[in-house]
Amino acid sequence: MDVNKFKIFPESITELNNLKYLGLGVNKNFDIPESIKNLRNLRILVLNHNSNSRLPETFGNLKSLDFLHLENNKIDFIPESLGKLNSLKELEVQSNKLLSLPESLFKLKSLKKLSKY
Repeated sequence: MDVNKFKIFPESITELNNLKYLGLGVNKNFDIPESIKNLRNLRILVLNHNSNSRLPETFGNLKSLDFLHLENNKIDFIPESLGKLNSLKELEVQSNKLLSLPESLFKLKSLKKLSKY
């Protein structure tokens, strides 16, 4: 679903309980709904190049997430709840407006790659 110029996050996606991969890169600026927490089996989430500025606190409920790609957006804050993602191996957040990262991220033992710049 990359490069579709979505302006609104397709809310019905959050009902796909067995979804493992979600690619919504290179779309438009859309808010990520709190209901993203329903994607409990999601392993890879790609939301790069979207001009997103906000991540919901419910991201911390995506316990199966291994790879999270958020690069090239307008994100200025990463919620502390990302520190609950004990399976997270790779976090790409470069080319955003971040001034800092939450301390909880540095406690993730599974995290192998963190790209901020």
